[in-house]
Amino acid sequence: MGKLAQLIHKVLAQNAQTSADELEPISADVRAQLNALAKENETDTNAESRPTVEEVKHEHQPIDTVKAAPDLARKTGQA
Repeated sequence: MGKLAQLIHKVLAQNAQTSADELEPISADVRAQLNALAKENETDTNAESRPTVEEVKHEHQPIDTVKAAPDLARKTGQA
């Protein structure tokens, strides 16, 4: 896991243990680290080959389970 991913994971893990009311803004030092790592990633030669967030969202549309339920029930023999 890269430095940026580790830092994000750490922040998310800390925030997962608190309620929304308890969340604190990202500290200046963490923000500086995130910005520095983001700038490093801008020069990443592999970045162009990675899909964008929009591409991933488009490829992985969530299933509307309400609309899919009758069809799934027929396919599984539960209808």
